[in-house]
Parts: sequence; C-alpha cells; structure tokens
Amino acid sequence: MSHRRVCPVGPDVRRLEPDPETTAELEDSTEPLAPAPNAAVAELWRMTPGLYLANGTAIYGPHSICERNTTYEVEEYSPGWVLIGDDGGGAGYLMRRQGTVGGRDGEVYRLDLGALSDDVKADGEYVTDDLCRWLAASGSDVECG
Repeated sequence: MSHRRVCPVGPDVRRLEPDPETTAELEDSTEPLAPAPNAAVAELWRMTPGLYLANGTAIYGPHSICERNTTYEVEEYSPGWVLIGDDGGGAGYLMRRQGTVGGRDGEVYRLDLGALSDDVKADGEYVTDDLCRWLAASGSDVECG
C-alpha cells in the first residue's frame, strides 16, 4: 500500500496563536473538558483549544467535542471514530479514537454528517494523515511538533 500524504512538508509551518472565539467559548463553557481522543488532536489542543478557519472549517476543542459527537450519535453510527470538526457545509472530519484497531493513526476522513457509517474509511473522503500540517496548508498558523 502506498503512503498517502496531501499536506506539504516544509519549514513554512508557523506557530498557531490561540483563536479568540474558541478561547472565549472555552472560558464561558460550563461543560467538563474532554480528554483528547488521539495524539494528533492532543498535539493541536496543546496549541489552541479549537480552531475556526476562514474557509468554514471548524476543529472542535475540549469544551465542545463531546457535545458534537453526542449530537451526531457518532459512537452509534461510526463506532471507534470521533468527530473532530466540520467543514461548515454539512460534512464532518473524523479520526479514529486512540487504540482503535484497523487503521493508521492520524488519518482524517471527511463524511456527510447525515451519512455516518461504521466504515468511515470506505465511505468517507480521505483528507490527510497529518492534522496539523493539513490545517497549516488550509490557512492557519499551526506549528507541527
């Protein structure tokens, strides 16, 4: 199997400044903070508690990820996967939960939120295997560790 990578690798990846909107949401939240579902999301959360991009992409923070996964019933329809964000147009970004068997760590797939399935890898659109670099290429100032 060939290695898929859609993100540029290079020195142009910069440090992410915390997003003021997500920082305010985190400060105002009464919800308990969720643990990161995998290492890639943990790396991002060390830099910012969530992220909104100009293209409509939202990556959820520890204050909202549980609520979003509950709302879309991800555990029921896509067991072993976690909804980490959305594209602002009805599709979600999903990654495997830490310790889930059957896939490479770090892969992100895009799938219509009304069509979640137990085979996200087959039914979804492959996005990247490097969350931070993909976000950097999408217009945020993420520094990959």
